[in-house]
Amino acid sequence: MKQFLLSLFFVPVPIIILFILSFFISNKIRIIKILNYSLVILVISSLPITSKLLTFPLNYFTPKYNNKNIDAILLLTGGINKNVLEEWVPSEESIKRALIAKKLSRTMQLPLIISGGKTIENAPSEAYVLEQYLNIKGSVLDEKSLNTYETAKNFKKIFNISKNKSLLIVTNIKHSLRSYLVITSNNIKCYTFDHDIVFHFQDLIPKLSGMDNFNKVLYEYIALSYYIITNKIKLPTIWKAI
Repeated sequence: MKQFLLSLFFVPVPIIILFILSFFISNKIRIIKILNYSLVILVISSLPITSKLLTFPLNYFTPKYNNKNIDAILLLTGGINKNVLEEWVPSEESIKRALIAKKLSRTMQLPLIISGGKTIENAPSEAYVLEQYLNIKGSVLDEKSLNTYETAKNFKKIFNISKNKSLLIVTNIKHSLRSYLVITSNNIKCYTFDHDIVFHFQDLIPKLSGMDNFNKVLYEYIALSYYIITNKIKLPTIWKAI
């Protein structure tokens, strides 16, 4: 049900709905307007620069780390799937995050906490699959948390942060703001990894990948709104971030 409702917001579904509705309108001028609006939405959403511009606030409004006051690295997993051998392996997104976190843990000589529960029935936890796949030895696993909110609620049960110290969150750039606000709302001081947003001339050319990224950014804004409405993100935390 959740996926169905979300799909109604993701391009090209709203455009298809508008197109279908145009058949029930007798006024030709209105039909042309609807079709024009649909085309504009389709083009804008497929431009890579659109998703990059919308991603900017999701990265900008989070404090970035320094090497002096970090007590641990918190890696938020990004999914698992089966390979051709029917073995559970981390998604590309999970691997990308893990390599960053693993490098930071080594260079900063800090413990690494991997958070990711059993998000698929009859599958191992995402944290366990990622640890085994990349041979990340000595990490602390949170195998119960199924989302960012649960990670924040369960964190203090598996790791004690030193006084006046903070966490360094490693996730993707779109998820940075939500993870920061949720964890901070649970009275855990934290920073986020500083991702770069690089613009290219090709970002002005419509692409299917641009539409995919647009939908991912849109999902993050929907998730942020939901977390705020359900009080999983405290309003004072938002004011501090801004």
